[in-house]
Amino acid sequence: MNDQRLIREIGDAIAAHMVWKKRLVAAIDSGQVRYSPIIAGSDRECAFGKWLYGPGLGEEIRDTRPYAVVQRLHAAFHRTAGKILTQVEQGRIKDAQLALRGEFESESDLLLRALQKWRRELITQ
Repeated sequence: MNDQRLIREIGDAIAAHMVWKKRLVAAIDSGQVRYSPIIAGSDRECAFGKWLYGPGLGEEIRDTRPYAVVQRLHAAFHRTAGKILTQVEQGRIKDAQLALRGEFESESDLLLRALQKWRRELITQ
């Protein structure tokens, strides 16, 4: 995979994952879940996850530190998103709000920073 395509995929992931907060806020505000907590909780179901784990990435990318960091943070991000949606389904809105402002905000910030760093490293190579 060439660097330009990798840079574009990472940029798409940044945009897509920023939308997740809006989805979670909407679920909390409405008390209704539009996305399966199981699917939301999987780091392999979103477009970026399918790309991240898919056959298009070679071992030379999978063996890098940025890939490992993003993979770990991406998994944590989705686990927490699934947890929040489960809490909403169970009517535990306060717990969902706390998780959104705590765990999710932190994990989201770390993931976005890691993606941005990875993209910057590729651009400056």
